[in-house]
Parts: sequence; structure tokens; C-alpha cells
Amino acid sequence: MANRFKDRILRSTYAAMVAAYAERKPPLFHAFGEQTTLNGYASPFWKGYAGVKLPAGYWDRYSKTTPSYACWCAGRDIAQAEQRQAERWPVSVETWDRTADRIDGYDRDDLGLSPDY
Repeated sequence: MANRFKDRILRSTYAAMVAAYAERKPPLFHAFGEQTTLNGYASPFWKGYAGVKLPAGYWDRYSKTTPSYACWCAGRDIAQAEQRQAERWPVSVETWDRTADRIDGYDRDDLGLSPDY
């Protein structure tokens, strides 16, 4: 996911939001890992992440030069990247575990393999 901002402050805000999301740290998460919306960075980030469509004209020319817009874009871009990843790897963990129990049509037990390999 590319940082599309040219302004130094907006670039650093966008990068900080991506890093905070990846590391599950403030200002996007509480110390115990729960999402927070109680600050000026997290609120627009989570709105962008949730795909909240803001009213027409909300992001006017001036508003697009604010850190809030960079936070909103970071949330939107992360959500889109996760969606693309889910489409690329549609296998759930449960499905993967079930297919790992079979190797070339044989059950693991039939091959004498331990569950730990």
C-alpha cells in the first residue's frame, strides 16, 4: 500500500497510522488491545476502515490537507488491502486444518504420522 501524500505532515501521519495498526498500538488501540475511537486520529481512521461514506462535500479541498484525512485514507487503504488479501487466500483456518489432515488422499493416521509431524 503506497503512501500517496506529498506533504510531510500527511505522509508521516499516514505512515504512523499504518504502523500503529500493524503493531496494534496507540493511538488506534488501548493498551489491552481493544480498538479506541477516543482521539482525533483513531476516529477518522476507524471510519475509513469501516468504509463509512461521508456526506458529499465533507472532504473539500481544504479538508484533504488535514491529518484527519490522512488517517481516514490509511484506514480505508488498510481495509481494502485486507479485502484483497482475503480474496487471494479464501481458505479459512478450519479448512486449512482439515486439508492438512490428509496427504495425497491418505489420512495422517494411515501414513503413521504423528499429529506433530
